[in-house]
Amino acid sequence: MIKSILFNFKDFSSDFKKYISSNGQKNISSIFDSSLITSDPPQHKFLRDSIAMEFNPKNIAKLEPQIGKITQEILNKALENEKMDLIHDFAFSLPITVIAELLGVPPEDHPKFKKWADQILSSSLLIHTGSEEINKLNLQIKEEMTSYFSSIVDSRCKTPENDIISKSYY
Repeated sequence: MIKSILFNFKDFSSDFKKYISSNGQKNISSIFDSSLITSDPPQHKFLRDSIAMEFNPKNIAKLEPQIGKITQEILNKALENEKMDLIHDFAFSLPITVIAELLGVPPEDHPKFKKWADQILSSSLLIHTGSEEINKLNLQIKEEMTSYFSSIVDSRCKTPENDIISKSYY
């Protein structure tokens, strides 16, 4: 039963645009176009394969010191604040920060990247509402991210660094 659900992309799709259009909602500007988390095969496989080489055991082992450093920074911040929400401050924050590092997002832009990630996650939970406010916010986030990452891609084409974006273009 579970296997049939996992491979039933018609009824259990990750593509939110399918859900939106099946409910008759129109004019929804979505931040979910062609993303890894919001696509079904074959698009999902194509996107996954394009970054999979970065997540092999050898490359993950290389990340261990950086992940340890990020973890320590999060814990130090919690000690300074004398409180910590394990889910929000750690379980969400750690992977978002690691992903930002992998993409080559400069540390000063991590809060911006986290804000976008938080919005994407909350939108995925609220997308069924079709709220015009959510739609406008999604469009704003999409435009901000497109502009931001276009400039990073342009920069990496000129001066490659050791990040996923650079490796995708050279």
